Amino acid sequence: FSTSQAEHTNLSRETLTQKAGRTTAGIYRASALTGAIAPREEDRLASAFFLTEDGYLATTASFMRTAGIKDMAVVTQDARVYRLESIAVDPATDLTILKVKGSNFDVLPFVNNDRVDPGAFAWMVAPGEGLVPSEIIAVGAVAVSYKDRQPFSSDVPYRFNLIKNSAPSESLGSPLLNGKGEVLGVISGNKNNRSIVRASFLKSALDRVLKDHKIIRPSLGIHFFEASQSLNLPENTPYGNRGIVLAGDAARRLLPVDRKSPLASLGFKTGDRVLALNNESISPLRSLPDI
Repeated sequence: FSTSQAEHTNLSRETLTQKAGRTTAGIYRASALTGAIAPREEDRLASAFFLTEDGYLATTASFMRTAGIKDMAVVTQDARVYRLESIAVDPATDLTILKVKGSNFDVLPFVNNDRVDPGAFAWMVAPGEGLVPSEIIAVGAVAVSYKDRQPFSSDVPYRFNLIKNSAPSESLGSPLLNGKGEVLGVISGNKNNRSIVRASFLKSALDRVLKDHKIIRPSLGIHFFEASQSLNLPENTPYGNRGIVLAGDAARRLLPVDRKSPLASLGFKTGDRVLALNNESISPLRSLPDI
């Protein structure tokens, strides 16, 4: 992957549409690709886009987690069909990294900093429609309820940026772009909401696939509530709502710190408050799994 060095201004919509089209592809069932006729748009199951020139792609299509390599195929904008060589599933998000055999694929640069501000403008890539303008409506838009007493895991993200305009299901797995043509992330979500698996998750997943041929995530193995959820303190108190409060669940036999956690020997217990990790403050805008 690359980060943008040359582009400092917004691109025209026409230029951006061309760039996005060349790097985005469709995922189809192999059985739907028969003969020399170009695949039908209605047979498109989801999207993917190229991360490297030598054939690595990203998607968030949930069915790829159980699909066989021979069952699916990738079709580029110019109707070239590529069979899958490998599938690497992310244990922490909906992200999947695919590999096809080929070279000289077009790629887009990643944004240098993926801390997207609420209200930021973005372009969605919608099959058959080109670019669709949207708005990132919130950072950490997954609301944390005071009544929700199930602890979060340090190893699974739970706060995502949401996209204002709902993208069709075929857009799942396509890139979300800023005006400079930089990849902010990949479109994910469920029936009700569309969210973003951010660029940092993409980069770290691709690094692992290139190195280990699978996606491995670091694990702290702790369970917690956000301090704002558990303590309900006003912002002007010492430390405000920063940090997390370790929590266990006796009914589910869930320990605040897993026995295999690298923190197990430090003596943490339920109710302890952690303010930062690696000198980076834990907050609703920058959650522990994000860090």
